[in-house]
Amino acid sequence: MPDPVATPAPAEPVAVATPAADPVVNLATDPPAAPAGTDPPAATPLATDGSLGENWFLGLGDEFAAHAPTLGRFKSLGDLANSYVHLRTTGPAYPGEGSTPDDITRFRALAQVPEDAAGYGLAKPDDLPAGVQWDDETATAYAEIAHTHHVPKPALEALAAKQIEIETERAAGAQRQMETNLEERRQALLTHWGQDTDVNASNVRHLVTQLAQAEGIAPDSAEWNEIVDAAKFPGVARLLHRAFQATTEDSLRIPNSGPTGSSPAQQLDDIYEGRDPVWSKKWEDGAEDACRHVADLAAKIKTD
Repeated sequence: MPDPVATPAPAEPVAVATPAADPVVNLATDPPAAPAGTDPPAATPLATDGSLGENWFLGLGDEFAAHAPTLGRFKSLGDLANSYVHLRTTGPAYPGEGSTPDDITRFRALAQVPEDAAGYGLAKPDDLPAGVQWDDETATAYAEIAHTHHVPKPALEALAAKQIEIETERAAGAQRQMETNLEERRQALLTHWGQDTDVNASNVRHLVTQLAQAEGIAPDSAEWNEIVDAAKFPGVARLLHRAFQATTEDSLRIPNSGPTGSSPAQQLDDIYEGRDPVWSKKWEDGAEDACRHVADLAAKIKTD
């Protein structure tokens, strides 16, 4: 059996493979090669004094192009090293009263804060919804406040989009409320006019037509459509009907010297053609006063 006191023979050393050291790359003399089949990036990676050229990061690979707003802020290896050390030791800290300009620059680079307020690029959207107003002065003021308080650009863009969404819904709600109120007033007017609704509405249309013709407004013009649309509002319709009543000799007749100053021949023609909202109907029904009125007009025509 082995001697328990004897000193054991030393074990044979085990050979351990030592990995080859990573090659040292000098960005000043050995910029990374561009992928096969592509043009070399338009960048100056590193100058001999340690300064970084324009778009220096593009020489590191295409995947860094998306980080241009952040990496483009670093103009030298010193800037890049300071930012890295600051990040590893303290992390990104929101600038406070004691922050140095370098602290603010580093934070803004990490938080995607533009160099100035104009960098937020707030502008009126091409597809701004109807009913939503855009004010460039307000947008500029918001951008300046955001920059002062180091707000990231994506955050302000999201806030602007949300504000447009809120204003769109607010405008739509106001439109719905206006339409509801208008319909309620229309129903109130119909109730007020009762069985005279058709006659009163015809009187309003007749008055609008005659006034427009007197002003030389063509029935197929945009101005004519504006007048007709306005007459559809209950309040305007009531006023026009009151004006119609005020320009008649009695509650049923438009006088010869009425809004259009139409001649007896024109009045008679309006009755025969159904354009007179009152006398045309009474004439068709054979009303006695309508017959007298038509006879009077015919007599005036002969006299003239």
